[in-house]
Amino acid sequence: MQATFQGSVLRNPDGGGTVAPETSRQIVAARVICIFFMLSVHVSPGFNAAAYGMGDAMHWIGALWVDVLGRSSVPALSIVSGFLMSAQFGLRGLGQIALDRFGTLVLPMLFWTAVLATLVLAGYEILGARTDAYHRFFAGGLQPLITQHMLFLHGQPANLPLAFLRDLFVCGLIAVALQRLMGRWVVLALPLSILIWQTVGYGEVILRPMILPFVLTGVVLQRGCGHLTPARRLRIAVRVAMVGVVAHHWTGWLAPLEAMVPPDAWLIAFRCIVSAFALDMALVLSASRLFLLLQRWEPVLYLAYLSHSVVICSLWQLLDPLVGGPQGWAYPLFFLAAPVISLLTARVLARSLDHAPAWICMVVSGKASLRRRAPQAA
Repeated sequence: MQATFQGSVLRNPDGGGTVAPETSRQIVAARVICIFFMLSVHVSPGFNAAAYGMGDAMHWIGALWVDVLGRSSVPALSIVSGFLMSAQFGLRGLGQIALDRFGTLVLPMLFWTAVLATLVLAGYEILGARTDAYHRFFAGGLQPLITQHMLFLHGQPANLPLAFLRDLFVCGLIAVALQRLMGRWVVLALPLSILIWQTVGYGEVILRPMILPFVLTGVVLQRGCGHLTPARRLRIAVRVAMVGVVAHHWTGWLAPLEAMVPPDAWLIAFRCIVSAFALDMALVLSASRLFLLLQRWEPVLYLAYLSHSVVICSLWQLLDPLVGGPQGWAYPLFFLAAPVISLLTARVLARSLDHAPAWICMVVSGKASLRRRAPQAA
C-alpha cells in the first residue's frame, strides 16, 4: 500500500525539489494576469454588470472581466503559493518561514492599510469628506479600528482587498505544519480542510476559509505531478466548462441547477473552473511572445497590488465629480484606466525604492529588492 501510494499515485510524495523552467514561466504569467484582474475587481466603488443593459458592451465586459476572470485570482494565486511552499519544503524551519512570510505578506499589508486610513482621515479632517472608506474605518470606534481594520484580526477589514494576504499568511503556516505532521499523507489534508470548512468552520482563524483548500491543492499538485500543467483532455474540459460559466453569467441558463446545489458547493465548483482556466491561460501566455512583456512587469505587480487601494481610492475621490458616479457615462473609462494607472504608479514607486534601504523596501513592497528573481512562495 505504501509503495503504491509513493510510486504510483504521487510523483514527489515528500515534497521539495526544483521548479521546472516552464512551470516557473507559467507562475510568472499567472501572477501578472491574476493580480491585474484583482486590481480590476477592486476599482472604486465597484463595477456592477447588472447596471448596464444586455445590449451594452460594458455589461459583457463586467460579466466576463469582473464576475468570471476577476474571481479566478484568489484561488489561482493560492494554488501557486501552495505549490511553491511544497517545492521549498524542508529548506527552512517553521519559525523562519513564519518570519519570512510575515515580512513578505503581513508587514506591507499593515503599512498600506495605515497609509489608506491616514489619507481617509486626512480627507475628513481637511475637507470634511465622509466617504464610504471613512465609515468602514472609523464608524465603529477605536476597538474595531485597531483589531479589525488595522490588524485584520477578525470580521471584515476595511481594506478588504488586502485581507487575502492575511489569510494567505495563516493558510501557508497551516500548510507547512501539516506537511511536517502528516508527511506524504498531507494530500489527505485537502478533503479534510473542506470537511472542516463545511462543518465546524475556522472561526476567525481564516476569514475566507476557501483559501486553505486551494493552498493545499497547490501542495497536492507539487507532490502529485511536480508541475501546474493539466493533461490535454483536462485542459479541453476546463475550457468547455469555462464557456458554460461565461454563458451562465451572461444569460443565467444554469440558474435552475444553481438553485438546487448548496451555495458553497456551487462556489467551489465555480472557483475550481476559473482558477484552472487562469493557470491554463498563464501556460499559453508563458509560451507566447507576450511573455517578455509580462516578465518585464512582474517585479512591480505585487507592489501595484499592495498600493492599489490607496491609488484607486484617491483617484476616485478626485474624479468622482467628473465621472458622475458609478452610473456616469465616464465610469467605464475610469474602470478600464484605474488598473493601468495603478501599475504605472507602482513602477514609479519601485524606481524610487531602488536606492532606498532594504528595510524600507521590505515595509513598502515586501521585498528587500524589487529586481526580478525566481518565483518564491507568497
